[in-house]
Amino acid sequence: MGLKMKNTIMMAFILTSLMASRAWSQAKTQDSDVEELNLIQLELDKNAAPQVNEDDSTSETAPLTRQQQVDAQKASPDISNRELSRLTDFKQVSVIQKRYLPRTGRFQAFVGPSITLNDPWFNVLGASVKLGYNFTEAWGIEGNYSFMSTDKTMALKELSKENNITTENFVYVKSYYTLGVNWTPLYGKMTWLNEKIVYYDTYFGLGMGATEIQNGIKEDTFSINAGQIFSVTKGQAFRWDLTWNFFEAKQVNSSQGTYNNVIISAGFSFFFPEANYR
Repeated sequence: MGLKMKNTIMMAFILTSLMASRAWSQAKTQDSDVEELNLIQLELDKNAAPQVNEDDSTSETAPLTRQQQVDAQKASPDISNRELSRLTDFKQVSVIQKRYLPRTGRFQAFVGPSITLNDPWFNVLGASVKLGYNFTEAWGIEGNYSFMSTDKTMALKELSKENNITTENFVYVKSYYTLGVNWTPLYGKMTWLNEKIVYYDTYFGLGMGATEIQNGIKEDTFSINAGQIFSVTKGQAFRWDLTWNFFEAKQVNSSQGTYNNVIISAGFSFFFPEANYR
């Protein structure tokens, strides 16, 4: 075999070895890349899968009862987030608070100016005095006496002067006497200029009594009223009252008629004896 043939065979062998080595290296690299990609995918799958603790028997756990929550707190003061997430939600939160101004078993005395709002013929001003007693926080009785000062309005004076109509027989009120029942279903509180909490009661009442008109005549009267009491201390309060009185009366030398008067009063109430049980 000649030298030239040997060199040719040697070159072919070297080229074949190099190509085989390159192919093997590429195959190994691809296998490594595939293995690495598989490891990455495995890690991603682990992170995506939900974490389940060994002590959790099921994915859905019934909420803890209140007693179980107390027992768990005693056993382990440090409650985990998992346990907190299992606590039962509060469906309703109620705050029980005693009234700031108690009224059960106490008397209430009220005095204040009054004015009639709906009389077209007379300007009626006066004052009201009330005395009541509460059997409970919601129920009580109260007596009222209101005396009125009456003056003719300009409309009535013009009616008499320009039309020669006698106005002396027009019915006007001199005083009221009523006794009724008060019901106080509402109790609340509000802020005063964002500096003080003011407690108040809202009440409603029904009563019967008499209305004294001119010439001293007294007529049977039905009364309804409503108002609010704003506590100042446990023995004093500001109070306003709206009263609606109904009665029938006969004008002088005239027929019987039905009348109603809306009276608003405002003043101060005083409660006694002292509330020493709160």
